[in-house]
Amino acid sequence: MPYKFNGKELDEETGLYYYGARYMNPKTSLWYGVDALAEKYVSTGCYVYCIDNPVKFIDSDGNDIILIVWASHDGRIGHAGIAISNYKEVKSKVKVNGRWTTQVRMVQDGTYTYRDLWPGGEGAGKQNFDKDLPAVYNNRKVTLSNILNSDVTGLEESAPDGVVKISSNHNVDQRIQKKLDAYELENPSYNALTNNCSDYAEAALEEAVHKELPVDEKLSSKIKATTPNQVFKASRRIRGNHVLKNPGSKINNSFIHAVSGGGIKQKLAEKTLDR
Repeated sequence: MPYKFNGKELDEETGLYYYGARYMNPKTSLWYGVDALAEKYVSTGCYVYCIDNPVKFIDSDGNDIILIVWASHDGRIGHAGIAISNYKEVKSKVKVNGRWTTQVRMVQDGTYTYRDLWPGGEGAGKQNFDKDLPAVYNNRKVTLSNILNSDVTGLEESAPDGVVKISSNHNVDQRIQKKLDAYELENPSYNALTNNCSDYAEAALEEAVHKELPVDEKLSSKIKATTPNQVFKASRRIRGNHVLKNPGSKINNSFIHAVSGGGIKQKLAEKTLDR
């Protein structure tokens, strides 16, 4: 069988495994070329496979999408966005059946397209949380350093609380981009209960894994909605995930408790939702 370690194809002529973004040498357990995502793992080295821990981690092809979350806690509503790898075309000479040929590969260029959703107009608040508002979809180019250390939204006024990397590849990433393009056309309105930032991030993740994720949170006895904290928790269940930034215990807050402060205020908020 040609498909062996990690389910990747072994090139009998070279003795290397092809991962899509680069080749891996099974004799040395090292990449045959520089890791396209080397900037993420400077302390590990750009030829090391799976951060030197192949028992815990896998590498589907070396590329990824990233979920970015500002947790709902201490009166903050929270926010969720998605970052998708950008690529460049790389040509190289390879020998196939004794003949040299030009191989074209799409390799991550070290940047991401960050996308998210916000309410337009007056914004969403206690008085209009269940109303349709103009949807504002953002799309900008960022680096991993931007994602981890700054406010890529321009509105949250702080770096994110949680960042999760999900293994992906060029074809999947292109499919996610098209999914979000279609999503924006189909959903011109923002609604805090039915089409919020977490619903948008959910659409990207579910397109990547081809299955529904448990992202709905019970807000009251009658109402459920997708929330930033639940999306983050769901992303942790995806095979091949790697937490780049851990939000800690704040991600365990329920949405209603986080925005109301609990107690009598929480009960009043729940009653308002049930009306």
